[in-house]
Amino acid sequence: MAAEVAEVANRCREGQSTRQLDLSKCGLKSIPDAVFFFFSETKPETCDFSQNVLKRIPAKIGQKFSQVTVFNMSGNCISELPTSLVTMTALATLDLSNNQFSIFPEVLYSLSSLEDLNVENNEIKSINIHSLLQSGKLKKLNVKCNPLNGETHLAIEECKHKVTLEYSEQDPMAQMD
Repeated sequence: MAAEVAEVANRCREGQSTRQLDLSKCGLKSIPDAVFFFFSETKPETCDFSQNVLKRIPAKIGQKFSQVTVFNMSGNCISELPTSLVTMTALATLDLSNNQFSIFPEVLYSLSSLEDLNVENNEIKSINIHSLLQSGKLKKLNVKCNPLNGETHLAIEECKHKVTLEYSEQDPMAQMD
């Protein structure tokens, strides 16, 4: 346990100088308050919490890390996002792949600076593609390996010329709700 705490502290110190917080593969079950303390003066530009066992993202992350441009939460156990993510006004790249989302997080429709969104390999059935594209600057969307319904597949077909879409090819009528 002490070795894991020391590793997190060392990575936070390194992140202070590089402004790139990398706490991937640390076995984190939650994001320790100490992480926010380390970054009370110098704010990170990128955050990588991938490949942990996180079940939730604390609400204060949006406020404390509002200047983050790249946020990687892939490979965790997350099923919902805090609405405070809307305060991350510089967020351009968000990776939520390989988590446990069954409902597309509503807050994602409000991230106007988002350019690249990856929600691959979750359990998402429905996404309002048109609303997502209207929300801002989205250029790339990866929805592969989600059991998307027919309506979402039809919307993808209609919008695939507006944004780079990565998705699993399926018969849109096969999953029509």
